[in-house]
Amino acid sequence: MKPIQLFFVSIATAASALLATSPASAQSTRFACGTSQSGSPATMAQTPNGNVPVIRWVSSFGHAAGYTPQRRCQEVSARFQSYHEAGRLDYLTTGVMNNHPVICVADNVGGACNGLLFTLPPGRDANQTLEQLMGVRVGARDALNESAAGSAIVQRDARTGNIYVDMNAYIESAPTEGNTAVPDGDEPSSDSNGGGLW
Repeated sequence: MKPIQLFFVSIATAASALLATSPASAQSTRFACGTSQSGSPATMAQTPNGNVPVIRWVSSFGHAAGYTPQRRCQEVSARFQSYHEAGRLDYLTTGVMNNHPVICVADNVGGACNGLLFTLPPGRDANQTLEQLMGVRVGARDALNESAAGSAIVQRDARTGNIYVDMNAYIESAPTEGNTAVPDGDEPSSDSNGGGLW
């Protein structure tokens, strides 16, 4: 085999190996800030089956410091995408950082926060907020709490009391808006009925 042919065979083999080891969800889902029909900024998961609203941003918390709902949507959506690309968006959970309750990401049920998504106002019940945001309840028997594979979407850690939302199961089971066009190539639209409010 000629050296140039060997080079291209090596490149093709390496590319095939990389594609084979990449999770399908990383290739087919992405997160971006869009706008709901009501005009609220919304963090959306864009999937092959349609757009899944995750959070609609309506709270004025942080507004005085320049964190408008639009800015929070853009920054948090970028964090969702960054953690997703890094393979760290397994579970959403709650914690405390700098004496403030937070919504964050974790590797497993019972795991500690290993990446901040956003901060909540002081005194806010982070577990209750996360359940409301995701439209799920611990122990509920509805479609959002059991995925097609039968795994629980939301679980409570008996040791800490923190809840954990399985993001893959959530995206698989949450209602979509269909294959809505993505404005400007990077921001999916949202429906005012989808996602949680924050």
